[in-house]
Amino acid sequence: EATDGRLCRDGVHHYLLPAFFHTITTLAEQGRDFSVIIRTFGSDGPEVAKAINAWAEGKHPLTAKAPSPYEFSVAAERDIWRGGDEKKGA
Repeated sequence: EATDGRLCRDGVHHYLLPAFFHTITTLAEQGRDFSVIIRTFGSDGPEVAKAINAWAEGKHPLTAKAPSPYEFSVAAERDIWRGGDEKKGA
């Protein structure tokens, strides 16, 4: 079965390691309150958001489905802050 294109840049190199998803799953299963902040080094924030959503839908081949897909969605227009987008010197 082919890897969901939202998880990888090129079908091989994933945006996030499976350990990230295992950690999120463990925290959720323990009922812990937590927030996730992901810092990227470029313009791939929306792609990372798509990868998280694909995992939440059970599309990651190496990790279990998110405990509740509705609790783990990322909307790029709502949840992504782009610090480099503001005008310099403003």
